[in-house]
Amino acid sequence: MENQRNRVLVAICQGREEILEKLYQEEFPVIENFVIKNNGNKEDARDLFHDAMMVIFQKSRNKDFDISCNFSTYLYAVCKNLWLKELRRKKNFSDVEIGTEIQSMEGQEEVDDMMPIRKKLFLRNFSRLSAKCQEVLKLTMGGMDVEEIKSIMEFSSLQHTMNRKYRCKKALMELIQKDPGFWDAYS
Repeated sequence: MENQRNRVLVAICQGREEILEKLYQEEFPVIENFVIKNNGNKEDARDLFHDAMMVIFQKSRNKDFDISCNFSTYLYAVCKNLWLKELRRKKNFSDVEIGTEIQSMEGQEEVDDMMPIRKKLFLRNFSRLSAKCQEVLKLTMGGMDVEEIKSIMEFSSLQHTMNRKYRCKKALMELIQKDPGFWDAYS
């Protein structure tokens, strides 16, 4: 696996067309599928793939740069992070606003009746998460990247941080979907 990573990184640095083309043929369909399933189109996927390769190229020029996973896994993670940032940028209301609202509501026992029903649903179920999950999601909604979250939360690795973030989001979504108010909010 390490030899494959090194060959791919060397090929990227050298701009070797045949390997880059093969990489595109093998990896692009997965990225395209991810983007299309997450409110994008084929053109978005192409741009994203190109941007991710540029990020990897720039990072690979640093002599301390090293990846400890399969190259396709790393490429997917870079693409996913870039796409989620793009989606966050495109939203009408940002996760940062929701995160700020959560922080301003801490300690309040009742939620204002004038608050929109979906926001109430979100906040009610957010408060049911563990303190660690709440903190991870607040940091995420505040725009922090995985490395910053790892450092602040003192997690052992980036992979552990990504797994925790995923599990916390999944737990929140499950709580929201099981909430009796879910159907009122989304009907």
